[in-house]
Amino acid sequence: MRIFIAKGRPVDHPVIVHLANADQLSQWATDIPEMTWSLAERFWPSPLARS
Repeated sequence: MRIFIAKGRPVDHPVIVHLANADQLSQWATDIPEMTWSLAERFWPSPLARS
C-alpha cells in the first residue's frame, strides 16, 4: 500500500515490475501458470501486456 501512496497512484492501478529474464519471475510471483512460463520462454525479453 505504501508504494501507491509514495507514487500518488490509485490502488486499482497495477504496479509494473521489470525483470531481466524469466528466471526472475518466480522471485516476484507465486502459483505461476504453465502458460505464463510458455509465453515467457517464447517472447522474453519483449514486453507482454494484459489487455
